[in-house]
Amino acid sequence: MPMNDFLNPDADALAAVRHTLQGWRAEGRRQIHEADSKRVLAAMGLPLPARGGVGLSVVKYCCDAAMHKSEQGLVHLSVPQDEVEVRVRAMQQRADDAGFAGGEVLVEDMVQGGLLEWFVGCRHDATFGPVVVVGAGGIYAELFGRAVIRLAPLDEAEAEAAIRAHKAFAVIDGARGKPRADLAHFARTVASVSQFYAGVSDLVAELDLNPVIVLPGGQDNSVVIADASIVLA
Repeated sequence: MPMNDFLNPDADALAAVRHTLQGWRAEGRRQIHEADSKRVLAAMGLPLPARGGVGLSVVKYCCDAAMHKSEQGLVHLSVPQDEVEVRVRAMQQRADDAGFAGGEVLVEDMVQGGLLEWFVGCRHDATFGPVVVVGAGGIYAELFGRAVIRLAPLDEAEAEAAIRAHKAFAVIDGARGKPRADLAHFARTVASVSQFYAGVSDLVAELDLNPVIVLPGGQDNSVVIADASIVLA
């Protein structure tokens, strides 16, 4: 489903995703690893890293029992193409040695040239119901202060207003002569995430997208969800 069509989501696609989530819950899963979380996001047309490019790659081992991959040495960044197969085998062996069974190795093109990493998350608040959280991600989270929280779902105008309300907005709006982001694309992504979550909040306790890399506008992939995780309700 194309990204531009998400704001009028296909009922069949959402029903299929709900069926998948229900199946995982019936299996006793709670923390859903990155590769499976991204399969759900892909089914809803959200922007993910490309695969099979000619540049550098990211190699990750994805497993429900190893949600903190970087801390466990299960992420390799900036991998040249001629080293990918070797790194995949080494990653699988490292995971096997650590006792992380039942996972998979994910290989994606490395996203470079971003203006800023953002965090976009959703959760079910006990008082207000589904909410969406937008803030600076990565190393800038503390520098730019608290995130902006809004009730979900949002439309594109509401999502843009939430982004503009955050202190980090200036960084993607041409601060100090830097390029501007495609704000409309970023707002559409946030709105899409919030609407998706509103449709599955009875099944999903938390949806964490971090980082969401916002790149300069004028290119096809100006917003990329580089990492994702789902916690089932």
